[in-house]
Amino acid sequence: MPSNLNKNDIDKIIKIKQWGCLEALKTKEIARHCRGGAGLADVVNYLQKAARQRNSLKYVLLSDHDSTIGQIMTLLENPLTKWPPYASDLNFELFKTNAGNYIVRVRYNGEPLIIPSCRTKNCTLKQFGQAGGIKSLQ
Repeated sequence: MPSNLNKNDIDKIIKIKQWGCLEALKTKEIARHCRGGAGLADVVNYLQKAARQRNSLKYVLLSDHDSTIGQIMTLLENPLTKWPPYASDLNFELFKTNAGNYIVRVRYNGEPLIIPSCRTKNCTLKQFGQAGGIKSLQ
């Protein structure tokens, strides 16, 4: 770091940078066309294939940047108000109901998310597949 910057200056610069990035990530068009859109489409595809029993995977781990987490949160209508902490995670869970339907639950750092377009913590797979304007790649 430049010698004329002290810790307070550096912390202030980091906070301003994070605020600026978060504001940009809150735009669905930006989030959809950056890695967030492709990342969410990947998740939707894995869940749809699992529901159709087209793969034998029981667990998939995708790793990405904190900015991508911010983009996906925006697409899920839960824009972040502060930068994701180190080692943040999004968990997407697929459950089959007794009626044979599939529901999806999403957790951010262990906390369940309410997806506004679903109005609850449980989305049908179809509703979730439409979240954020993401279309399945099939």
